[in-house]
Amino acid sequence: MICNICPLHCEFNDRRTKGLCRVVAKENDVIKSSNDGILEYGIDFIERLGFYHFLPGSEALYVLMPGCNLKCIFCPEWQITHKDPDAIHGFTGKIRPKELVTIAKNHGAESIVFSCNSALNTEYIAKTSEVALKEGLNLALITHGVLEPDYVTHIIRYFKGFLIRFFGFSKKAYAKLTLIPNGYEYAIKMAEMVYQEGVHLEISYTIIPGINDSKNEINDFLEWVTGFSSGNIPLHFKRYYPAYLLADKAPTRTKVLKDAFRLAKKHGLKYAYADDIFEGSERVTECPKDGESLIIRIGDFVLVKLGKGNKCPRCGEIIPIYGTPKNTLNWRILKFRTTT
Repeated sequence: MICNICPLHCEFNDRRTKGLCRVVAKENDVIKSSNDGILEYGIDFIERLGFYHFLPGSEALYVLMPGCNLKCIFCPEWQITHKDPDAIHGFTGKIRPKELVTIAKNHGAESIVFSCNSALNTEYIAKTSEVALKEGLNLALITHGVLEPDYVTHIIRYFKGFLIRFFGFSKKAYAKLTLIPNGYEYAIKMAEMVYQEGVHLEISYTIIPGINDSKNEINDFLEWVTGFSSGNIPLHFKRYYPAYLLADKAPTRTKVLKDAFRLAKKHGLKYAYADDIFEGSERVTECPKDGESLIIRIGDFVLVKLGKGNKCPRCGEIIPIYGTPKNTLNWRILKFRTTT
């Protein structure tokens, strides 16, 4: 039996019952994609999770689960995502989808955001989506996008928003950083599929010094983004932080992030951002017609100046935003580590 969820195409037999992701497994001659073990969940601002145009200013319940198929060498959660869930038994808790939705509702969250590796947990996501929909909650997914197109078609239906993360735009970069050298090609396909389906989409690019920070590579990336979306989707340049096998590499300088932001603007990106800085024009949502500052972000605070219907109050331009933005009133971050 062969798994067709991601490009690894793991082959199962009587001795090998789990894929390299440590999530997909063969049970009774059936391939199952489910892992109810949740390592960490918590309440956080949606902007801190990476979304700027998805329910801006709201709080979300984020979910971190064990297992991953990409095995990035700079993953800050590698001790969790690179291990078999059975190896961290005692640190994961079984939280049913209904309980997860109840937690989100009780803490005033407007959405549940599944973390980068969680896209592999098909059954759990499907059950959570069913319950969340009845309770008026939105589901969003942060993902590296390295999944087969048929599987992407299957999971799109469960989410209202996607944040697809890129760690370069070449086989050379992905070969250095991940298990799948052509992984970015799958992320490209997933982004285009989500966009064509009309589902809310945001894209990020983590700039790692000396690996994927060349002007040519970033230019190629920006040409692709503007080509398939006409520059209408939010694009985030993210800072790299030392972790795991790249713990000795310096974090991305702020100047590099701002230079990439300016380059994106030159390419015609209407909603480009440099994340991981405290304040500045690089974190402001501006009207692409008249330059009016519409959503100002300073630290974790969000100030909304949009008009009704997410329109620019000066010229009436509609800004592509999912939901109704709101000003942040309180500074609140809650994290919970689950135990059995």
